[in-house]
Amino acid sequence: MSLNPLDLYSNAVRAKEIITVLVRHGFGDLLEQLGMPKGWVKRLLPGDNAHLNLWQRIRIVLEDLGPTFVKFGQILSTRPDVLPEPLIIELKQLRSKVRPVPFEEIESILLTELPCDVETHFTEFDKTPVACGSIGQVYRAVLRTTGEQVAVKVQRPGLKKPIKADIEIIGWLARQLHSKVEELRPFDLPEIVAETGRGIMQELDFTIESRNAQHFNTLNVNPEEIFAPKVYDEFTTGRLTVTEWIEGVSPGDPSITPEEGVR
Repeated sequence: MSLNPLDLYSNAVRAKEIITVLVRHGFGDLLEQLGMPKGWVKRLLPGDNAHLNLWQRIRIVLEDLGPTFVKFGQILSTRPDVLPEPLIIELKQLRSKVRPVPFEEIESILLTELPCDVETHFTEFDKTPVACGSIGQVYRAVLRTTGEQVAVKVQRPGLKKPIKADIEIIGWLARQLHSKVEELRPFDLPEIVAETGRGIMQELDFTIESRNAQHFNTLNVNPEEIFAPKVYDEFTTGRLTVTEWIEGVSPGDPSITPEEGVR
């Protein structure tokens, strides 16, 4: 099977960064088997991670490679139907271990997306994020107009171009793995990557998330038991969304008892 290497060569700088991380974590032999360009792999030496198993090394690679790869891992952690359980266990750790971007960088997005400065719209704005994802960070704030406490989700800066490049490279790797590693063919990695990549690109547009929340609440027949947070349309843009603040815990929180989980 002949695979077009265009995605790899058109993003050569980033591809070499990815290869460096993969070799560092013990995947050099696999890269050579996949037909990487001569000289891209052999000059690099693996790091000391013999104490880690395969699944742990995959998770660490995703962490080291940044937002796109972390997002892939987060999404794939919800697919025990297509991936082995030990890998799912490791990928679940990516849901809560994303390093935050400094507020100084986030503030530039806020100032671009808001019609006026932060103080015009919020009487309080905590500059320490309460949650950090691979695509956005969430802050607690208080609306000046109503005094309501809200959650302000802001997209990390400069994501679209590098995410697009990463998706192209991951797609190339998935096609190579599917072609050359027979044991992986039942997982259909190219299709998994293509589907996940489409989802990630959609997540870069926060208006889609906001519309989905509003649509769900419109159709929801049991709002006392389940609901999406109220969206403040006046603040919704492709890179910013503001919703009502909801106190709660993650569905996977170990502190939740079985009885609480089924109420």
